[in-house]
Parts: sequence; C-alpha cells; structure tokens
Amino acid sequence: MNNVLNVINNSIPVALFLASLFSYIVLRPIYNILNELKEAIKELRTELKNAEKDRRQMNERIIKLEESIKSAHHRIDELRDKLQT
Repeated sequence: MNNVLNVINNSIPVALFLASLFSYIVLRPIYNILNELKEAIKELRTELKNAEKDRRQMNERIIKLEESIKSAHHRIDELRDKLQT
C-alpha cells in the first residue's frame, strides 16, 4: 500500500509537467489560431457590411440614372416630333 502511494505521489508532478507541456505545445497554438480566425471573421463582417452599403448606394444611383435616361429619351422623342412637323 505504501509503495502504491509513493508511485502515485511521484507520478503527480510528472503528470502535471506533461499536462503543462501539452498545453504549451498543443493548446496554445490552437488558441492563437482561433483568435486569428476570430479577428479575420470580424474583418470579413465589416467588409461585407461595407460592400452591402456600397451595393445599395450603387443601386440608388442606377435607379436615378435610369430615370434620367428615360426622361432624356422622352425629351429627344419630343424634339424629333417637333422637327418632323
């Protein structure tokens, strides 16, 4: 019984060292990569919002241009009709 307790007692520091080593070698890089991915996702969300805003502005400009072109065609048609008469 005493021998088992000594083995357990001696194994605890080794286990803690291995756990710390595992954390430093394996988990730390994973956490760093996850944080980098988190930042990249934030940047992509911001870019996506900006792109959506730009698209809406372009859509508004296209609508105005189409209205202006329609009006110009109407005026051109009126001028052509006046010239033909």
